[in-house]
Amino acid sequence: MSAQAREALESQLILVRARLAGVEAAIASGAIDTTNPLIAQLQANRTELEDEYQRVIAQFREDYPAARDLRERIDVIDAQLTREELRVAEDRAAEAEQLRIQEADIRAQIEALGFEVASRGTAGLALDDVQQDVLAKRELYSLLLARLATAEQTELPTTARVIAAAVPPTRPVVPDWWLLLGVAAGVALLLSIALVVVDLRKRRNAY
Repeated sequence: MSAQAREALESQLILVRARLAGVEAAIASGAIDTTNPLIAQLQANRTELEDEYQRVIAQFREDYPAARDLRERIDVIDAQLTREELRVAEDRAAEAEQLRIQEADIRAQIEALGFEVASRGTAGLALDDVQQDVLAKRELYSLLLARLATAEQTELPTTARVIAAAVPPTRPVVPDWWLLLGVAAGVALLLSIALVVVDLRKRRNAY
């Protein structure tokens, strides 16, 4: 009975150690989890925005409004990627710790049956290394958030300026009838004088 229990526990131990080795390798590499659908989508969006940004700055300056808008959108995606990577790193760290606990528990059960368990031959990460990796990602995320906050507070350049403050009218804006009548009378007088001059010239030429 103890031999069968030992075999079952050793099978569990092999599975736990294999999973733990995979998690530790992922933590050690620091590679982005491209199988994560959210990370894959964010990376695709960032690539598209980066291509558009390069096309814009090839024609305009980097402070051109469209270029600045694209740069800010890229920074937002970078912050989202860092936040997701931080979450993944924390999940990996928590899973690695849980697997170590499972490994220790299974080893204890096997040793309780009177058998020895070989140590796990691995170059896995220590807990301090895992915590440092998570802290580094948190610091990067904080820096990106600070950069975004600074970008939002910076006003876009403008060529317009205020000459004078707007003042509401002091009286109703309606047609000035007296002015219109004066202009009409002046035009009529000029036309009358012109007609008289033309008529006098015709009479003088007739004689």
